[in-house]
Amino acid sequence: MPTRESVTAALADRERLIEGWRPGDAELAGAPLLDDWMIERDNGVHNLIGAVTGHPLVNDGWMTTSAVVVMSEEDGWARTVSRWYRLGRRLKLRAPE
Repeated sequence: MPTRESVTAALADRERLIEGWRPGDAELAGAPLLDDWMIERDNGVHNLIGAVTGHPLVNDGWMTTSAVVVMSEEDGWARTVSRWYRLGRRLKLRAPE
């Protein structure tokens, strides 16, 4: 569960992003990688689901992130309430034939 400190940090990052700042190597160097990810919306909250590697608290494998604060698929990152993530390939779902 996110702490008060992590929520405060996430909201501060959001404000910096609104002002034009973008995360660089320092912010993303230790960020877990999320591959084969997709966006889940549940009760108005957006989370990412995907295969994570390098997470400090979760074993490598499938996981759901905390709520997404802001993300840039184009730039390959997401900021959740808990931490930064590097975004790998997005899961491409095909419609049934």
